[in-house]
Amino acid sequence: MIRDSSGGVVPEAKVTARNTATSFSRTGTSNETGAYLITNLPVGPYSLLIEKVGFRQFTQDGITLQVTQNARVDAVLVVGQVSDSITISEAAINVDTRGSTVGDVVDRLRVRNCPSTAAT
Repeated sequence: MIRDSSGGVVPEAKVTARNTATSFSRTGTSNETGAYLITNLPVGPYSLLIEKVGFRQFTQDGITLQVTQNARVDAVLVVGQVSDSITISEAAINVDTRGSTVGDVVDRLRVRNCPSTAAT
């Protein structure tokens, strides 16, 4: 069950269970009552991450799943600051600033629809 600090339920929170030994992860979402269910997790050690816009992340480490075990982790999300971040992960496109050549890719449909310039 996911609740806020006043006891209200938190719907549509993203819940991620990650196996800390293999990095296998599975994600779910809390429903309108704050409940969530992540099924078919292999046995092993897990950490749980719960995220919702407007709240601080909730993390629970040290969860160990055994065969046929259903683990329940209740969480209380605390209202937090909303912050934006931008991550640039690609290199800039190389632009030739010395030449005056202009190029474009023409697809088959545009070529087919061009008026014919061949003599008849």
